Amino acid sequence: MKSFFVAAAALCSFATAAPASPFEMMAPPPAGTQFYSLQAKSSATAVNNQWVSLKTGSTAYTLASAQTAAAKFFTNQYKPTGTYAFHNADDTRQVALQGADGVLLYAVDITNPSTTSIPSGQLMEWATFTIDNNNLGVKDGSTLTNRTFVAVRGSDGGYGLALYDGASNTTQNITPITLSIVKIRMPGPTTTLLIEGTFEELTDELAQYIDNLKKSQNDESSNVQAECAQLLQENKKDDVLKKLVMGSQALNQAPEKEFIAAYNLLIHLVRQSPNVGMFLPRICNHLTAPITSSPANGAGLALSILSTIFNTLSPTNDMRYNVLLTILRVIRSSSNFDTLRPQLKQLDQWLEAWEMEEDDSRKLYLAVSDVAAEAGEDEQAYTYLIRALRTIPSDEASSQEARELSLRALKSALDHPNHYDFQDLTDLDSIQALRNSDPIYFQLLEIFNSDLLEDFNDFKDEHDGWIEQSGLDASALNRKMRLLTLASLAASTGQTRSLPYAQIAKELQIPASDIEMWVIDVIRAGLVEGKLSQLNQTFLIHRSTYRVFGENQWREVASRLDMWRNSLVGVLQVIQSEKARFVQDKEEEAKQVDQKIEGLQRGQGQGPRKGKPRAMIDDDMD
Repeated sequence: MKSFFVAAAALCSFATAAPASPFEMMAPPPAGTQFYSLQAKSSATAVNNQWVSLKTGSTAYTLASAQTAAAKFFTNQYKPTGTYAFHNADDTRQVALQGADGVLLYAVDITNPSTTSIPSGQLMEWATFTIDNNNLGVKDGSTLTNRTFVAVRGSDGGYGLALYDGASNTTQNITPITLSIVKIRMPGPTTTLLIEGTFEELTDELAQYIDNLKKSQNDESSNVQAECAQLLQENKKDDVLKKLVMGSQALNQAPEKEFIAAYNLLIHLVRQSPNVGMFLPRICNHLTAPITSSPANGAGLALSILSTIFNTLSPTNDMRYNVLLTILRVIRSSSNFDTLRPQLKQLDQWLEAWEMEEDDSRKLYLAVSDVAAEAGEDEQAYTYLIRALRTIPSDEASSQEARELSLRALKSALDHPNHYDFQDLTDLDSIQALRNSDPIYFQLLEIFNSDLLEDFNDFKDEHDGWIEQSGLDASALNRKMRLLTLASLAASTGQTRSLPYAQIAKELQIPASDIEMWVIDVIRAGLVEGKLSQLNQTFLIHRSTYRVFGENQWREVASRLDMWRNSLVGVLQVIQSEKARFVQDKEEEAKQVDQKIEGLQRGQGQGPRKGKPRAMIDDDMD
């Protein structure tokens, strides 16, 4: 019988070609995404028509003769530079160019690249590729003009892939190539595990492995193998699976190189049962416990197995929901928000496929918010907290849960240094319910939503010490209130579009020397656009942001539309007047031309005057 550890490489059909980033297969590109392969073109027969591929267990791209071995990429464009990232299978992995110097930069597969992930002593770049006439190029600011992709001959006779600078000497055996981009269509990820062996054989081997792990931890009483053998004789497969799942916590002590293979086998066995939902929650719970055999990579190993569980379930299977919650718990414990970030765009699609109730959606949004907050991603944490609040029905807006979440969102918005628009809060029923349950908080919200610094100072006088007692940052609130006040002043300038320095100093309660600093800060915050006139001591407004848009703002819009309409009427009148004048001038010109023609024709009708013929006089006659 073949050991399942020997066959580990064939455990699952969706295993990626390179060391997989945990959870990465949860973000396959959307259906209909265009995929590409890269084919080498060269005058050298040995590398011509070879395909760029990635061998199992390797991160270095090589050339292969079979198209079936070709790596499959999709692209994302980086608009500021017009260059592309080439992603392998999902949007967490992409092709990078890496080398110890700029002579040869080898094509490698990397996961969630960042400046902190560049190996010491190495150069690395990604998302710098160009597409020109279906050929791959590189645009990274280099001034070298003869750079080219090359096939690098290895000691084993195979070829690697690199970018050569085209100018330096190298001891490597290289062959210049052109990389042609070939369109393909990649099928969606499969949801099957391929493992050799019968249920009985695999059960016996896994049970024996669990016993050995437990005994290595001085648990000599473990006898899972014998218990499973007895249950198999009675054909009680679900009871066998219960024994295996109950004992599977011991797998967290498995050596790192055997961990994934052992758990994948357990998942394969569990999926043989019609009651798979009875076993998966316990397995997921085991994976949230510490992986004692690999403290450094434990979270990554757990996420890899949880990703397998997630993907072996049908896309519409609501058990995926609970697996996802477990994934979020593991990510939160490891503060690895970058692993989750690419998946966020899938949440709504998943919730719709699983037909989740509002309570379940709220639980998921809150879990994402908690993960983001733990990782210091305050903006994402706030975004998903607001999404959670939107799932609370109106008839539950005054519940204790709604109150707690509303206060949490309000405090987050007030303390966030770059959050200036509070309309997203005031539109929520649960926030409006604070008017009765927490009137002071609601009063503070209204001030930041539409009032000025003077109102905020009155609030502080009325509720002396309350801000500090509530855990809010008083200095941050003062700064934000000044910026919002300046934004309101700019919006109230009307048609003059000019704000005197003296008025700014008065309303912001600041010395004249600080005026320009505050104006610059409000421009940086994106609340106002304009320029300073030191000569005239004014702030000239180009664009301003209304903090609220109510009746007064609609009146101003109506007034401006009237002015615009009147201006257009005036322009139209001028155009019509000029048009009439033009037509009149043309008619006059045409009339004058007709008169001239008529005069000429009249003159030609009379003809030249002819004298009567004079009789000839014969000089010889008398």
